[in-house]
Amino acid sequence: MRPVKVSVWGGPGKHRSAIQVADARQYRPYRADLTLDVRQMQIALRRLRSFVREGVKEELDIEASIDATAKNAGELEIITRATKHPNTRVILMMDVGGSMDPHRYLVSRLFTAARKTNNFKELRCYYFHNCVYGRVYRTDDFDKPIMVRDLLRECDNKYKLIMVGDALMAPFELHAKGGALAYNEDNNLPGFAWLSSLQQHFKRSVWLNPEPLRFWEESTIQDVRCVFEMFPLTLDGLTHAMAYLNKPSKMTASVL
Repeated sequence: MRPVKVSVWGGPGKHRSAIQVADARQYRPYRADLTLDVRQMQIALRRLRSFVREGVKEELDIEASIDATAKNAGELEIITRATKHPNTRVILMMDVGGSMDPHRYLVSRLFTAARKTNNFKELRCYYFHNCVYGRVYRTDDFDKPIMVRDLLRECDNKYKLIMVGDALMAPFELHAKGGALAYNEDNNLPGFAWLSSLQQHFKRSVWLNPEPLRFWEESTIQDVRCVFEMFPLTLDGLTHAMAYLNKPSKMTASVL
């Protein structure tokens, strides 16, 4: 892989670099087989749930049966209803590679917990590097791309979006056209515009950040916090993020 452009960003306690490349990227993948602390994360993720009644009416509705029996002069009246099924649809987008390498085990635990959680009706997992541009990827090898515009058409605003990343990058990667480190990305809009469009499309969204809170000031983390409600990737942070996602939000329109 031949580097063709180099930029360096430094923040409080940070010494990191980014190289813009034209070739395919190779990063350490997030494992889905970790067990340490996965159970605790599963419990937190299970707070993110909603149900809908589907199928034939085969479940006894006790309260309705009592009311109907009372209205029927004491003659037993049996009322049934359809069984509840999970109705939570989740999109999990994860930053991989570069400054996220020190956090790969923590994010792997979250990935494992999300994959093992059985109260989601649908879970879609995508990957990006540093910031989302015109596309995200179905694998951490950055192949099988899906255009963000196509994703927004496929998924209505009832999906719950969970972004995971340290939100650390050079400012031009976030705010400038052509800021993507890979030239095959859609650079017609700055990354900030793509993030804003995701946040505005989905009625409920959060950003989970594995960086310690002491590094959140005076960096691009503050810019990303202007778009997404951000929580630390800790058990407490995850619990509060799930509670936030369960709150009703106003419907907004995409900017793209």
